[in-house]
Amino acid sequence: EELRKRYTSEQFAQEFECQFIGAGQDYHPAELLREARIERPSGSSRVILGIDIASVVDNTAVVVLRQYASGMMVFGETYEVQGLPYKTNMVNKTLGQERVIHALIEHHNPAMVIMDCTTEASEVLALLRQLCGQRVIHAHVFTQEFKATWVPRLKLGLQDGSVKLEHAKDFVYSSHAAKRVMSD
Repeated sequence: EELRKRYTSEQFAQEFECQFIGAGQDYHPAELLREARIERPSGSSRVILGIDIASVVDNTAVVVLRQYASGMMVFGETYEVQGLPYKTNMVNKTLGQERVIHALIEHHNPAMVIMDCTTEASEVLALLRQLCGQRVIHAHVFTQEFKATWVPRLKLGLQDGSVKLEHAKDFVYSSHAAKRVMSD
């Protein structure tokens, strides 16, 4: 309900309910995104987590990607972590992003973790590497050049059916849901 208050009904529907209300000039047209939605396939999959750290302008996002034996990639849950500092402060008893993200990593047990590692995110990366032990976290800076390469590939995958979007009622989870994972 708190999120609903921050957005217009159209913005909320598009951002959190996967009701794509875009115009014709959108890079990924609404019809293409609608057609890419499926229920989660059965069978085993390789789980990959993508992490985009933010704190000042935006919210941190953690995306679950499942790769199936057929080669199909399915974008699943997306967690939004908002209003948390990078690091847990035991003195002030404030939870940090590193603890929430660590809980998500433990919960989903991914084969791979890829994290956008800008200068500001390097602190969280270092903390996560301490918490995760042997688990490998790949750091990558998502530059404009990187995005210019991968955004068209994503569109092609959506067009040829090799990339799908999981059709779930609660597609985007707030930081409260991410924190609940910690207690499960």
